[in-house]
Amino acid sequence: MPTPSPLFQHRTQASVDGTRVVMRAAIPRERDGVTYAKQAFFLLPVELAERVKGSVQGAPGPAMVGLIDWALSQLEANGQTLVVEEKR
Repeated sequence: MPTPSPLFQHRTQASVDGTRVVMRAAIPRERDGVTYAKQAFFLLPVELAERVKGSVQGAPGPAMVGLIDWALSQLEANGQTLVVEEKR
């Protein structure tokens, strides 16, 4: 059973103009005295950064968080594991 997101609701729809993520949610650091967000730093490959920039409507940083949340929810719901390997 997937863990429900405390902040987001996800749904998909057909893409009309190449937009892949429409970010309409804010990510508050704290809400009602509960901490919801921590800073995280990670390397983002240039090509991926450009893909995100070109396919997101709204703020790219929060959209990345939305993508991570959605992907984990999908994996949990389907009982799947994503295996990421270096392309050779």
